[in-house]
Amino acid sequence: MAFDQTDRELEPKRVAEMLESGEAQVVDVREPYEYEAGHVARVVHIELEHLAGRAEEIDKDRPVIFLCRMGRRSALATQAFGASGYDAYNLSGGLQAWAEAGLPLEPEGGTVAAHGPETPAA
Repeated sequence: MAFDQTDRELEPKRVAEMLESGEAQVVDVREPYEYEAGHVARVVHIELEHLAGRAEEIDKDRPVIFLCRMGRRSALATQAFGASGYDAYNLSGGLQAWAEAGLPLEPEGGTVAAHGPETPAA
């Protein structure tokens, strides 16, 4: 059975609820400078390139939600982990959508850092 990505997108407010309740774990796959600029509280930071080697740190018994800046890199992680038997989801629209929904970032005054490949062309 193919992994259906369309069923695997969660809106920011739903992710916030799942994170708050402890229902799900959230993994930020962005680069360190992006994470330091601003991130969601209580997430695990594992860069996309290190994710496969650190998969054992992700609980297979709870849903896992991946996030990046716009949702593209995290969609790759969602697909890979879903194909490996995880209950994996993607934060729809990424951290950009999270911030636009008015949800908090850390540290105080945190921002969504630009990322080269995901920055829209002029």
